[in-house]
Amino acid sequence: GLPSTARAREVLKDALSLRANDERASLLLERAERAGGDFDAAETTLREFDGKNPRSARGYAALAETLEVRQRYQPVVDTLVPALTQFRGDASGGASLALLLPHLGFAHQQLGQHEQAIAAFEEASKLAPSDTTLTGYLIEAHVAAKHYAQAAQLAAAARAAQPNELRLAQLEAQALRKDGKSAQGLTALEGFVAQHRDNPAAHIALAREYIDAGRGSQGVKVLQDAQA
Repeated sequence: GLPSTARAREVLKDALSLRANDERASLLLERAERAGGDFDAAETTLREFDGKNPRSARGYAALAETLEVRQRYQPVVDTLVPALTQFRGDASGGASLALLLPHLGFAHQQLGQHEQAIAAFEEASKLAPSDTTLTGYLIEAHVAAKHYAQAAQLAAAARAAQPNELRLAQLEAQALRKDGKSAQGLTALEGFVAQHRDNPAAHIALAREYIDAGRGSQGVKVLQDAQA
C-alpha cells in the first residue's frame, strides 16, 4: 500500500474536495506535505486556503512556518504585512496579531531589517507584556541592531518583574558585555546564580559568559565549584 504520509494526503485531499474551506483538513494536509518533503505543495495548499479564508490567522502562521523552513524570509514579510493590516482593523484581532507578529519579526531580522524587527516584537510584546519569551525576542532584536544599552535596560526592567527567568539574566549580561561593560554583566549573572544555586543551567550560563568575556579559567572554576 501507500506510505502513511502519502495515504494521509490522499484522504485529506478527498476531505477538502467536499469541504474546501475546512481549516483543520487544510492544515493537516500541509503538515503531511511538509513531512513528505513536498514544500511546494505545502505552500500551494496554504496559499489556496488563505486566499479563501483571509481571516484565518492559523493559516497565515502555518504558511510563515513553511516559508521559514526554506529560509524564504521575504515572502514571509510580503504575506504577513497585508494580513496584519487587516487584523489590526479588527476589534477582536489581538490574538491573531500576537500569533503572527513574532513570525514577521523573525523574518525582518533574518533579512537584516533590524528596526522593522524591533517594531514587530514591540507590538507583540505590548499585546502580552508578561510573556517573557516575547520580551526576550525584543531584547535580542535590539542586540542584533547594536542597541546594546537599550537592550540591557529592557532586560533589567524585565528581570525586575520576572526575577526567576534565566534567559533574561543571560540577555542582560550579553547586552552589557557588548556595550563594553562585561564586569557589570557578570555581576548581574552572578547575582542570579546566587539566588538559584540549585539550577545547573544558571551555573552553565555564568561559565559561558565568563568564557565569552575572555575569562575562560574563571568559567572553568564556576563549573568546578558547581560540581562540588
